[in-house]
Amino acid sequence: MRRAGNRVLLSGVNLSALFSVTDKGTARIPARLSLRYLSRVTEASSPRPIWKHVRAVCVELKRMPAKAYVRGKFEAWWFIEFGRRVEAGLHQVAREVGGSVSPSMPLNGATFVQLLAPYMPIPASLDAFLRFHLMRPLARADVPPQSRGGRIWSRLVSFLRPK
Repeated sequence: MRRAGNRVLLSGVNLSALFSVTDKGTARIPARLSLRYLSRVTEASSPRPIWKHVRAVCVELKRMPAKAYVRGKFEAWWFIEFGRRVEAGLHQVAREVGGSVSPSMPLNGATFVQLLAPYMPIPASLDAFLRFHLMRPLARADVPPQSRGGRIWSRLVSFLRPK
């Protein structure tokens, strides 16, 4: 749709309307319904005939690494849906054996970063940026060690580092 010159708004796309995560993998809804849905929520009309273009773009995308075209929010959606399926499976197994499962925090869009950030390595470029912009004032003698920059830095590091 973008290649046809349309402005495509992805903020309204709900992947649950296009895909479902099942025990057998990720399933898609029928293509005709998905195209109608995408045209409506992205506020972009698709050129006719569309399927020839769709197939050509699919071939092109298969040659590229997924990270080159998949938005982070869509990766997060899949991860959350997969996590929910795993949790549902754990609950089912626990019921079958007479036990229970209680997650420490439910996995959803609001808790996604909070749950995963402590287990992710801090990228070197982010670490250098934070050190340069937040720690530089601490090197000056006239700035107390507990300056605002120092407090922000220590909170960021404690948030991002594994516990």
